[in-house]
Formats: sequence, structure tokens, C-alpha cells
Amino acid sequence: MCALAVRFAMRSSKLPKVVVKSDDNGQIELDVVDFNLENNFIQLNFDTLPCFVSVCKIGGGFVIDPDLKEESIAQVKLIFGIDQYEQIRYVNKDGFGSLDPETLNMMIDMAKQASKNILDYFNQSSDRDNRNKTTKKTTTNGIMN
Repeated sequence: MCALAVRFAMRSSKLPKVVVKSDDNGQIELDVVDFNLENNFIQLNFDTLPCFVSVCKIGGGFVIDPDLKEESIAQVKLIFGIDQYEQIRYVNKDGFGSLDPETLNMMIDMAKQASKNILDYFNQSSDRDNRNKTTKKTTTNGIMN
């Protein structure tokens, strides 16, 4: 899913620290700290970032995270941004089709479940990565212990 790929890509992103200085004349100077030194970067925080999920209605069915072909034949597409508390923080409708309340509620439920699955998978993967970083691996004769 695209939302999962974006989260994994952004999780490994690092931004260089920037120091803002002002001289006696009030001129502002930006100093980018050496990115190659340990701890001279900012790791992005995803705790409050919504998970974006697309749901398309095609005929009598639905497709989560549709590809371009599926989007081209969809009657309507809803894009949801759902946070870790399953609260909708963003919604956008594409297409010319209309939705009755029952269909809309079904699409909301599907998007919430999909975002929960994505966030659970991402968090489990993050926990696994953190455990692997803290577990020191040793080798004996070229064999990992």
C-alpha cells in the first residue's frame, strides 16, 4: 500500500539540524550543522501523522488503495486521513458519483480498518527495528550469534 511505503520512507529520513543566529545588526544567519556527525540530524516523528487511505466504489463493490485502472472506472473515490485514534482528520471526494449514507458509512469503516492495519504493521515493524538496534550481535568465526 502506498501509505505504508510513504511511512517507511519517511521513517528513515533525516533532516540536518539548522542553527538560527542573529548578529548585532539584526541580520539572520542560518547555519546547517555538519550532517555527517552523530546526532546532528532531526528524526521525524510520526505519532500524530494521519494515515491516508483511498477507497473507491466500483459497481456494487469497493477497492482500497486502488491503482490507476481501478480509479479510472470508479464511480467515486474517497481519500481519508485517519489518525491513531481512528478519528477522521481529512476527507476528499473525487468523481461524479453520489453516495447514500449507508455506502458512505461502509467506506468510512473500511478506511478505518485499513488505516488501523497499516498503523499496526508499521508500529510492529518499528518495534522490531528498535529491538534489533538495541540487541548487540556478535560473530564467531563468521557466524552470527
